[in-house]
This record gives sequence, structure tokens and C-alpha cells, in this order.
Amino acid sequence: MKLNWKDSFKEESNNRLFEIFSEKNRINIDPQIFAGNLLFERKYDLELLKTAKKELIESIEDAFIRKYNTEPKKIRKENLVRELVLRTLLAIIVFGIFYNSSPLSFNLFSLTIDNKTIALILGLASFLPLFWLKKSNEKAIEKVEKEKEKKINLTQKINTELRF
Repeated sequence: MKLNWKDSFKEESNNRLFEIFSEKNRINIDPQIFAGNLLFERKYDLELLKTAKKELIESIEDAFIRKYNTEPKKIRKENLVRELVLRTLLAIIVFGIFYNSSPLSFNLFSLTIDNKTIALILGLASFLPLFWLKKSNEKAIEKVEKEKEKKINLTQKINTELRF
């Protein structure tokens, strides 16, 4: 027998349903909407329900603002800093590994390349993806736009599915 959360909600007290409805950090808001509509059917205090609904929408907005910058200029700047830090750490690690490893030498076109040269070349090679920074910035902006669309859909769902 499969447990149905909607049936179990119908057996909950109004206070417990209001606790569920007024939670702020849920990923899935369907239980909150169901709890809010159950409370509305049970003639729970409408002002409390409207206040909790408003706070829920505000918490979604606040979470989005805390997590994402919406200005393209700031998104580009964040992405640039992130890429530079990542590439610098990678270069340091690669350089450290090859520079301090046991001696290697390659004969390439009768040219001998030692560890220090290999370490330097691989360290610098870790910065090559920065040539595609513009594309990376576009992807970062697209990601924020998708998340913004999700936020809008979530608030619309709350506004349309709640009966108050």
C-alpha cells in the first residue's frame, strides 16, 4: 500500500498544516499549496493565510536575489573572477606537480624539453579556456535567465493554484 501525502495532510491539524504552508525553504511547493488550500476550505484565518502567502513569495524572491545577480555586467564580472581563480589554481597545481616530479625529458625534433619547461607550458595551457570567456559569460547569463524564469513560474503557480 502506497502512502499518499495528500491523504495524510487531510488528517493533520490546522496548526500543523499552517506550519507546512508557511515554510520558507521548500524545493517542492506542491505540499504547501495543498496545505494552504485545505486551510482555506477549513475556513482558517484568511488574513494569516494571505500574510503567509505573501511571505512565501517574498522568500522565493529573496532567495533568488541572494543567489543570483540579474545585471549582465555583474554576471560577467563574477564569471571572470570565478574563471581566473579556477584557472590560477589549476595552473599552480599542474606547475607544482610537473616542476617537482622526477626528471622527465622529451626529445621532440631533436629538442630536449625538461620538467621546468613542461611545467611552465602546461601551467600556461590551463589559461587557454579564457579565450572562450565571452561564450562562458553568455552561458552564465542564460543560466540566470532560466533560473529567473523558474522563479517567475513558481510565484505564478502559487498565485494561480492557491484559492485565496
